[in-house]
Amino acid sequence: MNILSKDLHHLLMDGDLFEGLQVLLIIFSSFVSEDLTIVTTALLTASEAITPYVFLLGNFLGIVLGDMLLYGAGRGVVHLTSVSNSRKLQGLNRFIQQNPQYAVFLIFLARFIPGTRIPVYVSSGLVRFSLFWFTVVTVVSVAVWVWIFYTFNESLFNLLMLDAPSIPLVMLAIVIGYYFIIKVGGFVLQFLNPYSRRALYHSWKKYLYYEFWPGWMLYGPVALYYIWLGIKYRSLLYPSAVNPGIESGGLIGESKAQIFDLMKADALGMLKYRYVADTLTQSQKITVVKEFLNQEKLGYPFILKPDCGQRGSGVKLIHHEKDMIDYICNAEYPFIVQEYSSYKNEIGLFYIKDPDTGKSSLFSITHKIFPEIVGDGVSTLGELILADPRARIMAQTYLTRFETRMEEVLPQGERLRLVESGNHAQGTIFEDGQKFKDKDLLAVTRSIVRNIKGFQVGRLDIRYKTMKDLKAGKNFHIIEVNGAGSEATHIYDKDITLIQAYKTLFRQWEIMFALGKSNVEKGKGMCGFFKIAAKIIQYQIASASHPSAS
Repeated sequence: MNILSKDLHHLLMDGDLFEGLQVLLIIFSSFVSEDLTIVTTALLTASEAITPYVFLLGNFLGIVLGDMLLYGAGRGVVHLTSVSNSRKLQGLNRFIQQNPQYAVFLIFLARFIPGTRIPVYVSSGLVRFSLFWFTVVTVVSVAVWVWIFYTFNESLFNLLMLDAPSIPLVMLAIVIGYYFIIKVGGFVLQFLNPYSRRALYHSWKKYLYYEFWPGWMLYGPVALYYIWLGIKYRSLLYPSAVNPGIESGGLIGESKAQIFDLMKADALGMLKYRYVADTLTQSQKITVVKEFLNQEKLGYPFILKPDCGQRGSGVKLIHHEKDMIDYICNAEYPFIVQEYSSYKNEIGLFYIKDPDTGKSSLFSITHKIFPEIVGDGVSTLGELILADPRARIMAQTYLTRFETRMEEVLPQGERLRLVESGNHAQGTIFEDGQKFKDKDLLAVTRSIVRNIKGFQVGRLDIRYKTMKDLKAGKNFHIIEVNGAGSEATHIYDKDITLIQAYKTLFRQWEIMFALGKSNVEKGKGMCGFFKIAAKIIQYQIASASHPSAS
């Protein structure tokens, strides 16, 4: 305290202009990146390059002013695209409105959880949370935050001054700690919402049914079998050699637009589509989408989805212009705008063609059922989801999808489809469709893949009016064509045992390796290891920004 008093007297009485400029520099730097600023100035304080008073005053004023500006952005300038289109805001607005008793705690907690500050503070302004209480909580939380860094600045400095061999361990500890804070913070925020809290209670049930298992849990044995096949066939990359007309055989990172480009625009069942590059500006992307809709005479709804995507990630049914602008403003990846199919039935056809014999077959048929809830005129949408025995197991997926409608009461008898994307990971129910298998369905499948150059193995996702029409080759639309990375999705039928599912998946990959090796022996190329690894990393980075699917 004596040091601080001396510094304060020195600045006020001696009029040290240089220190005053330092404070101003810290304030403006915190507007750019408060985390980087407070860490950097803490190190400067520990090395005595700046005084403790400059550190405390500069960071305190800069962070408080920055937080108040975020609150003001939500209160008065919500039309700004960068603020109003943040997907994180949608649920927080409603949460703060409905749970003011938690708002003070939430605002305080956000100061200590990276990634939550902007959405929480802007949401506070959007819902016109008390300016007085927001200011009080902000001042207290920032004071605590700045004092923590001041208290431990010497420890942080000493850590970074370690010898070179120790630096990787320190960096690893920082990364793990940061990841832990984000996970804990996300759990706390989720626990505050009463619907999410009840969803967490039911989520343990997913481990009783393998169809709901997380990917790492279900596919562990499949990954080991894949490695065994790689040893057996003496290459892990043979599956990338199937489907010579598709990049990497469709194993990973294939472009949906490029696959559609292989087909004729007037081919049977083709939906109209347009590729939108990620190199365009937001306004250019919006223009491209609008021009496509006008040229093809399409209206709402329509589909926007990532050009490279898996398991229905990022697929969005667009009902209004605002939905379109929200999607585009958050899309930092190439995407496709696609005509919407009004047909309500969907089927997945896993097709295999042996290039040596020319014989083809339907390895798997998946009948897809889109779950619905029915309104009773009393219960909210959130209550209806949590009351459904199956829906509540995947409740968090549905709650995220309908987070702005949780308190909506559906009229008596009104039906609401919980998912539009025909993907099991998004909540669609899969059943074994072997009952539909016959020569007519195979003939229609052959007529479709005949238009896809080099297509040998993969799954066609098709929407159709009636099964009779589909087998007759009419009234159906091709939603997607998936290559070597697709799977026989009928295994998610609740009546199929885990052993049967693994037998199917093992057999599927055995076929992939055999076909890939045959193609390589005939001179077809396969993807290199580093290219495959790069595609996996690129997809993981891009998918992190995918919006919740419809």
